[in-house]
Amino acid sequence: MLKIVIIAIFFSRDVSFVLKELEELFELRKFVKIANIPSNDELSRFMSQFSDEQFINLILMVLNTIYQPRRRKEAWIIVDSTDIQLDLNWFRRKISKKSLEKREFKWG
Repeated sequence: MLKIVIIAIFFSRDVSFVLKELEELFELRKFVKIANIPSNDELSRFMSQFSDEQFINLILMVLNTIYQPRRRKEAWIIVDSTDIQLDLNWFRRKISKKSLEKREFKWG
């Protein structure tokens, strides 16, 4: 589930879009090494367990386990996160295209 969230953050995409792409593209699932794709609700429930600070610390811990320091006691990783957008509003009201067609909007 963390891989999916990191992909969404890295490419500035909605999590539901990433899930849809993973379901449709076998090559992408193989590249990311994800066998079972969770539903959007399962992913939302999982991510709602973490606060913002816990999520950032979790990502930093994962990055620090991957990084191998070069014979130093302290290891630092510098991450440029200026372009990363994180939307933690998991319970937003989503409007489907069918419900929009029933409303009286003027299309331009």
